[in-house]
Amino acid sequence: MSDQHLENTLGQMSPELGKELQGLEALQNKMSQHSQSQDAAIQAMQQLQSGGDPGATVAQMGGAPEMSSGGLIGDMDGVGLSAALFFSIVGIAWFRYGKNAPSMLALICGVALMLYSYWVQDTVWIVVVGLGLSFLPFLTARGSSSRF
Repeated sequence: MSDQHLENTLGQMSPELGKELQGLEALQNKMSQHSQSQDAAIQAMQQLQSGGDPGATVAQMGGAPEMSSGGLIGDMDGVGLSAALFFSIVGIAWFRYGKNAPSMLALICGVALMLYSYWVQDTVWIVVVGLGLSFLPFLTARGSSSRF
């Protein structure tokens, strides 16, 4: 190979090599950070084992991790969870009634009451939809002569 051909080949490869070197440097930086955090964790464990103050150890490591601001399940709070449980129990009752007495509407409302709270997370909507589905078989039965 001639020197000219070699220089052309190296000239074409240098941008690619530069990108590869940047990637390797970034990887080396991440490994260094990981090693430093691992060393800090080992040091903190040694301090705790030797009778050190847990609060000071947590502060030394950068503080406690931040907690989620959501409720118990997603954005659902305790009231929403209780309402979902209540309407699921009502759903079980409607489902059993619809299965024993041939009432398709009661059966469907029972299944809907048991499942809708998996998709509805807001407490107000859990109560509104739950009340609507709970009273739907009653409201439709009043207009007809059949029982539920």
